[in-house]
Parts: sequence; C-alpha cells; structure tokens
Amino acid sequence: MTVVAVCRTCKPEGDVAAEPPGARLGRATVAAVERLAGPDSVVEVRAIACLSACGRSCAASVAAPGKFSYVVGGLVPEDAEDLARFALAHADAPDGIPPWRTRPEKIRKNTVARVPPPGAEHALVEDISVAVEDVQEGS
Repeated sequence: MTVVAVCRTCKPEGDVAAEPPGARLGRATVAAVERLAGPDSVVEVRAIACLSACGRSCAASVAAPGKFSYVVGGLVPEDAEDLARFALAHADAPDGIPPWRTRPEKIRKNTVARVPPPGAEHALVEDISVAVEDVQEGS
C-alpha cells in the first residue's frame, strides 16, 4: 500500500484563507485517487499535522514499505490529480521509483527529496568506504 501524507496545515506565507490549502489538497487528492483508481485503490491518502516542509508548502510525502519515499513541495489544491497519478505510479513501481519522464511535470519540478528505504540494496545506494582515519578534520 502506498500512502500519501498531505500536510493539512500547509499554507504559503501570507495566505490568510480560513482553511489551509493543505487541507484542501488532501481532500482533493482523495477524490482524485478514487476517480483514477476506484474505491479499492492501492493508494491511501492521509493527513499529517505538519510535514516540516514549511518553506516549500504545500507539501506531501509518498511512501510504501520497502520502497523509496518522496517528499514533494510547492503544491496547490489544483495539483491533486498530479499527486494522485504519481502515487499510483509509485505503487506500481517495484522499488517505488516511477520512470522520471512519466511523472507529472509538477512532481518532477517540485520533488524535495527521494529517500531510500532502510537497508536498501539498490543501484542508487552506495556504501561509503572511507576509513575514519582517512578523513581529515576540517576538510
């Protein structure tokens, strides 16, 4: 199951709307997932009180056990379908990495982080083989 966690408190600096755009983005993403994949979707949308990406609000994360996770910022409620499409592609990708060109442009341009799962054995993850004594202080 891929989980999209949308920051429900996210709002761009200066936004004075009664309801934060993050809350609207969350509801719109639920509707988009249901519209694109139906009620038995492999994507679940949840709200989180704060994703600690305030400088890039509105923000959401996309994650699943054993897969790479993503944090995406700079979203608005109108981006819900792009977020839903990305989450569905994440669910379909065995490692959680959908092909870059197939990701919606808004997602490609606003990905804040891609985080490997703990213990990942993947071409993108390498061991650091520098011995402590080889590292010089201050360099």
